[in-house]
Amino acid sequence: MISSANALPPAAPAPASPAGEEEHTRKLEQRVEELLWTAPLETLERALRQLGDRETRLAGVPPLEAASRFRQAVQAWARSAGGRNPAAALPLSGPLAHPPPQRRFERALFVFGLRRAGNHALAEWLKGHFAEGDVLYLNSAEIAHFRTEGDTLAVDGADYAGVRLSGGESVLLVGYENLDFLDFPLAHNARVAARADLLVVLRDYPNMAASIARSARDRPEHVYRHRLRDFPEQWAAYARHFERRTGGFVYLSFNEWFSSLEYRRDLSARLGLAFSDRGKGAVSAHGLGSSFDGMAMDGAAASMDVLNRWRRMEGDDLFDFLLLAGADNLELNARLFGNFPLGRGEVQARWAARHASTRGGAGE
Repeated sequence: MISSANALPPAAPAPASPAGEEEHTRKLEQRVEELLWTAPLETLERALRQLGDRETRLAGVPPLEAASRFRQAVQAWARSAGGRNPAAALPLSGPLAHPPPQRRFERALFVFGLRRAGNHALAEWLKGHFAEGDVLYLNSAEIAHFRTEGDTLAVDGADYAGVRLSGGESVLLVGYENLDFLDFPLAHNARVAARADLLVVLRDYPNMAASIARSARDRPEHVYRHRLRDFPEQWAAYARHFERRTGGFVYLSFNEWFSSLEYRRDLSARLGLAFSDRGKGAVSAHGLGSSFDGMAMDGAAASMDVLNRWRRMEGDDLFDFLLLAGADNLELNARLFGNFPLGRGEVQARWAARHASTRGGAGE
């Protein structure tokens, strides 16, 4: 029982529709993440006491366990809260561990995707919506709290620990690769601009697998470390969030973005941008261009056959391995992108036939 001394704010009316429930949940998720990223443990413990949780000790608990404990306690309270507004029930008081950044831009665009998912092509297209020189583009940043001091912006503690601002940039575009966008402190970092959007881009699984398998021929160690090692699991995680539209972010299909002018027009409108396709033909030098064409198609990227890369890798051992490595990735892919011509059973049979002569030999 919560004492009157720790009474919660007045209850908000219960959401009357699924859309209202989704917005309620989204605000709660944002508030929880804001607290986890910005508040000291004492504030989190006080918030749990306000929710009536008897296990409030977080000090000395490993960070991931403390975060998990806090999330679970809030979610449990939200399920039993009736008409109360969970987000409003989590006040942020006391000193901030990370002061919010000052507003430096009119727009901020945070693009999350997996490597070889078309992130750089999308970034070039987004840049084409603005005048040259207006965009500050930071590629492959790490997740961290933004900080501002004078004419310096810190986006992370590695490559972008001290970015000098000229004063002429009105748009901040930051790319994040192979990272979990749910860990991004959006409520905190969004304050760097008048409007901020988080975009999640996903490309179909077979063509991503083909691109990764092809690039592994030239730089196997690099590709394993930066693209291949966790690819099946990371793609599946992205795909599940893509399917559920977790968090209310801007989710976009690279396949549809590449092939449909109407889709790109709609995306520009969703982002509040005057439509432009000026950047559609550019091939970014980041990531060394295309796995198949390098930089040769710069200026003519729209004619690249990126939706059929898998055909050029059909029968390749690493490509087949990746198709089979994700237990349900082809099923997820079918729901999100349509059926892939090669079924899992067909790939499995081809793999088994190719390697039949190596089975039954030496054992361990």
